[in-house]
Amino acid sequence: MDISGITGLQGVGPAKEAEERATSNALDMLQRMKDAASIAADEKQLSELDKQSREIESLFIYMLLKEMRKTVPEQKLIHGGKAEEIFRDMMDEEMSRKMAFTPGPGLGIAKMLYEELSRSIIGKAGGPEKDLTGEE
Repeated sequence: MDISGITGLQGVGPAKEAEERATSNALDMLQRMKDAASIAADEKQLSELDKQSREIESLFIYMLLKEMRKTVPEQKLIHGGKAEEIFRDMMDEEMSRKMAFTPGPGLGIAKMLYEELSRSIIGKAGGPEKDLTGEE
């Protein structure tokens, strides 16, 4: 019996179910792609937050070293003048970057900043929290 001519029965049966499954699968795939893009964006934000937290710690260490050097009296006999001051300043800056960007906790300022500021990103994503060492 051919029912294709009956308008009231169109859109039901195996063909309609297959079409609905295909639509559902396509929507699921789009949602997974959106979720993956969102996760990638969150990971990028967390990576940038890690870098900026370490930059702030580096700046703090640099200022700390600079102020500590002011407490040490200079010897006039071997003082190199302005060139030595510039070199020492550049050396302090590089030492502070090495101290802040080496693996491990450093002074702990970057870790505290990261943990506090990452809460909004992690809460939005609903994922596990990771610290600067990569541990959960």
